[in-house]
Amino acid sequence: MKQIVPTLAALLSSSIALSGNLPLQVGDQFPPYPEGYRVVASSCVGTVESGLCDISLSVLRSEIDHILVLSHFDHFEDTGVPVNTVADIVLFEIQDGSAVSIGNCRFRQEHDVSIAAIVDYSTAVDGWTGAATWAKRVDAKSLKIRDADPALVTCNSESPT
Repeated sequence: MKQIVPTLAALLSSSIALSGNLPLQVGDQFPPYPEGYRVVASSCVGTVESGLCDISLSVLRSEIDHILVLSHFDHFEDTGVPVNTVADIVLFEIQDGSAVSIGNCRFRQEHDVSIAAIVDYSTAVDGWTGAATWAKRVDAKSLKIRDADPALVTCNSESPT
C-alpha cells in the first residue's frame, strides 16, 4: 500500500491554524484563488439553499502543493459571484498512483460527503477502493477539518482527482 510522504505529516497530523508561506490563511476570502493554484475538486458538505452551498470542501493544487480548504459562504460580489471565507486548511501530499477523493466516500460503510481521502484507485473492487491511506473529516459545527481513521474509509472509484 502506498504511503504519504511525511514531509509535514507530523506537523499537520491534526488541523491547525497555519501561518507562514501558505497562499491562503484562515479568514481569507476567495475567489480569486492564489496565483498558481487551481481548484481540482470541490464538494458541498453543508446545506444547500437556493442552489448555494453554505459549507464547502475544496482541493487546490499548484505545481508543488495540494491544499484541502474548508470554507463557508460569506457574501455575493456586486457581479453576483459568491465569496467564501476560509475556515480551515490542511496541506497534504499525494504519491504517484494515488488520488484525492472528496464528496464520494464512505465512512464505516455509510456515505459521508464530509470525508476527504487519499486512495489508490488500483485497489478498486465493485466500484469502491480499498481503505484510504489518509483521511480527514469535516466537523461542520466547529468548521474544522479533523483526522479520520483511513482504515474506515473507502471511496467510489469512478472519479479520481
